Amino acid sequence: MIGDEKNKIIGEAVEKLDAMGQESDIKASKWVKEIGKEEDHADAEKEAIQLEKLDKSRKFTKQGYYQTMVKIMKELFLNEAEIPSGWTWEAWEGRGGVGLTLWTSPPVKILYKAFEPCGEPLYDLAFCGKIVRMAADYMDEYLDKKDEEKIIVPKTGLILPTND
Repeated sequence: MIGDEKNKIIGEAVEKLDAMGQESDIKASKWVKEIGKEEDHADAEKEAIQLEKLDKSRKFTKQGYYQTMVKIMKELFLNEAEIPSGWTWEAWEGRGGVGLTLWTSPPVKILYKAFEPCGEPLYDLAFCGKIVRMAADYMDEYLDKKDEEKIIVPKTGLILPTND
């Protein structure tokens, strides 16, 4: 019985790999849709867990809520951003809210984003995700401009020259 389940799983994996590697979109569409649904379900579960953590922490103190948001922002950044070598980052909380800072080597601060949470976990979690995506996009944009003069003008924020 265990061998049958194992063979079934192996068979599905082989079929999936065969279908995904095909040039035919029609043959691969079944597996592409299924993988998309699995990823959406996993993302929804992660978000539900994060919302639950935020909801529990906001019942106690403002500082505890901010610290929980910082932990979540760190998780999001590590999972979603590809951090190039020579870059340092920090998610932090302070009196005014939570934020994310990026540096390059030598230590030149090039991105600083922060916000004051409203206290509603759904909105605060969405903004944490937005800051992480902005930081990831910013790193990609910075690396794309390797050959040009490295003065980056962010869509919002300060213009910070770098000393490369």
